[in-house]
Amino acid sequence: LVCLWTTTGQLLAAPTWRCQAPTAKELQDETPSTMVLCFRYCTRGLNPTLVASNVEHVYRVLELSGLKKDTWRLEVVTDNPLGLSALAEKGVDCAETLVPNYYKCPNGGKYKARAMHWAISNSAVKLQHTDWICHLDEETYFDRHSVCSIYQHCLRENAAVAAGVKAFPDMGQGTILYNTFGL
Repeated sequence: LVCLWTTTGQLLAAPTWRCQAPTAKELQDETPSTMVLCFRYCTRGLNPTLVASNVEHVYRVLELSGLKKDTWRLEVVTDNPLGLSALAEKGVDCAETLVPNYYKCPNGGKYKARAMHWAISNSAVKLQHTDWICHLDEETYFDRHSVCSIYQHCLRENAAVAAGVKAFPDMGQGTILYNTFGL
């Protein structure tokens, strides 16, 4: 019975597909903004090769997205030093924020929650109240379409708050697809 219920739900549920997002140039021409997107990886830092590889890939995607360089930042918040400054030799600009061993969250948060909490006040990337942070796992990849869709969402939410339509912007969470890189 459970199997039948699950299969029916998957067949009748709305499929996931990509809506066309405007290009970065269209978004920036249409709505000039000083908003910054910070793409922040949070990791324990136990696999520095994976993190460095993904950071380099994502940096290249951000460069190719069409967004102006001053509208995005890339940061890694980690429990263990990763030596990401070596990526600068490849032209990759990425801030590395190290969470000290002694740091304890006020309410006992651990792992990524602890890293994110530390970064709120101690990030190497300084942000304004209209800037946005996209938290990523160390395995996360995305493409130009994702970047433009995220940027569009943030612009819309900031505009709604500025117009007094809402007091706070809505956060976003898109569909997560696993093992789809290159497909």
